[in-house]
Order: sequence, then C-alpha cells, then structure tokens
Amino acid sequence: MPKRENYAEKSIDINDVEKNLDRVLNESKDASIAIVKDGTPVFYCVPADTYAVMLETIEASEMEELSAEFIN
Repeated sequence: MPKRENYAEKSIDINDVEKNLDRVLNESKDASIAIVKDGTPVFYCVPADTYAVMLETIEASEMEELSAEFIN
C-alpha cells in the first residue's frame, strides 16, 4: 500500500477503532479523524456538518462547471 499523507488532526490505528472510537470521537472536538493502518490513512471520519459542507461545495463546483460549458 503506498504511503498517503494524513490530512486529519487526530488519528487512530484501525486495530484500536472498536475499543477506542467513542473516546476518540468525544475528544476530537468536531475535527476529522484518520483511521490508519501501518501508519497510512485508509479512511477518514468527518463530522456530519463538515461532510455536508463538502458535498455542497462539490455540488456548487459541478454546477459552475456545467454553466461554463453551456456559456462556451
């Protein structure tokens, strides 16, 4: 597995997720959490509000792209 950059402020090893996830989520203070395996992020837990903003941003970007195609 190639090494990936970790974009989260907090991380937890995939083997510790089941026994410590509640604690990590409570301590994250609404920050993203990287789930890592062998030191490489394999999954991100993102707060619901952050995820909603991400989807809205992607949708707005796609709409701008479509608009630009119709104008040109």
